Amino acid sequence: MKHKISKLMLFAALIPLWGCVEVKDKEVTVTPPAAPAPKVIERKFSDLVVNQDLYLYKGGFRTKQEMDALIANEGLLRDVETYSLQFQKIIFSAEGRLFTMGNVVTLKAEELISEEGHILTFPEGQVAPLGYDGRHGGHIALIITNAEGLLNIVLRGENGGQGHPGKDPDLALKGKKGRDANGGLCVNGNIREACTPDSGEQGLPGYQGLPGYRGGNTGTLSLEIKSKSEFQPKIYRLVGKGGPGGVGGKGGQGGDGGDSINRKKPRVGAGSQGPEGPQGKPGPDGQDGIQESACAVNESGANCI
Repeated sequence: MKHKISKLMLFAALIPLWGCVEVKDKEVTVTPPAAPAPKVIERKFSDLVVNQDLYLYKGGFRTKQEMDALIANEGLLRDVETYSLQFQKIIFSAEGRLFTMGNVVTLKAEELISEEGHILTFPEGQVAPLGYDGRHGGHIALIITNAEGLLNIVLRGENGGQGHPGKDPDLALKGKKGRDANGGLCVNGNIREACTPDSGEQGLPGYQGLPGYRGGNTGTLSLEIKSKSEFQPKIYRLVGKGGPGGVGGKGGQGGDGGDSINRKKPRVGAGSQGPEGPQGKPGPDGQDGIQESACAVNESGANCI
């Protein structure tokens, strides 16, 4: 399906924010401090050969085995890093996949050769932990002098985490007490049904689970290829799916059985406790992320989808 390409002119405007404090009846303007610029991890290499799964994580390229070991030891860090990496040549084999892991990444190279390799923001099925939104795919900028071959570029948001479960049952969910035995009717009226108290009623359904968390946006792409006569990028923009709703809470406690005809010890021979209520409904799924722009940059500006 062909997308309509539109030229975007990007403008940046600095809008100062002014705050006021009162000092001796005079108004003084105060400029808030600027947010610190993100630290950029800059590296220069000769060549990069991507012939297996590589992950850009914690300042460098990690193999699948190294990545698994890091996650097993310390969990998956969710901080966003900013990289500016320069190469003489980048080579992708058909099996090669480079995961940028939601970071902000600039890859510069004199030459790029791809045999249907892949650059991806996240692995397929990447899911945020319980109670977290899915991460944005970050930004990928490719600045290449000469490029050839087919390169698959997958902008994928992280799937949202599952919602929290419904809260524990409280007294509001407890079932009603069963009917008490009636000593008068039992003895004087000789009504057998009145001699036996009823069981308590079933507890109410548990509380509903909380909503799932939002899926991440795809992330953005900037392609600046100076010589691209034999280069074919295939771009996919896959939003992160909203996380599933939390499981429903445990059902309420069953009601107490009715009292017996024993006036001194009414709970001796009381009716049995009612059954526990059903589990609550699961929460609604979270919202999906949104598709973001992929742009081809040249001397005239940026053409984006």
